[in-house]
Amino acid sequence: MERDKFREMAYTDFLTEVHNRAFMDHVMNDLDKTNEKIGIIVCDIDTFKRINDSYNHAVGDRVIQQFATCLRQQLNDEDYLFRSGGEEFTIFLRNRSYQECLELVEAIRQSVSNNPALAEFKNEQIAISYTASFGLYYHKASEFEDMKSAYVHADNLLFQAKEQGKNRFDAKNGVAETYHAMS
Repeated sequence: MERDKFREMAYTDFLTEVHNRAFMDHVMNDLDKTNEKIGIIVCDIDTFKRINDSYNHAVGDRVIQQFATCLRQQLNDEDYLFRSGGEEFTIFLRNRSYQECLELVEAIRQSVSNNPALAEFKNEQIAISYTASFGLYYHKASEFEDMKSAYVHADNLLFQAKEQGKNRFDAKNGVAETYHAMS
């Protein structure tokens, strides 16, 4: 039991209490063997540096925590949520069609922009409005394209979305080779 507790601690991000990057790598290796279709979302908070610079890191941490909560609320028990970098998160959507993944990423985008983070700053309760951008790559796990390659595709789609502006997503169906941009 103690070993399981240490394992859980090793795979959990201390700030957000979601899975960390080490666990993401472990799950990617497992999913490579499944041949299932998976929606991979890479997302991060738009202009996060501005939040830290305008307030402080404690407020920035609160925004990250609220972002993680917002993401988690949209997922089901089969999905995975990881903090994959500072303000960057990765989601693996399981047992969904490409269309369902598109609809979910749009619902998440709207939820984030409609739910400001509450934080304390200079002894006052403040609400920080923020947005996020997303890259969605729909992938069939297989020996021909592993999850790590699919993750890179999703990350590139996030980068594309950010180049086009903020508070948007770009998506590609790697199974059927179709592309969507949404703002």
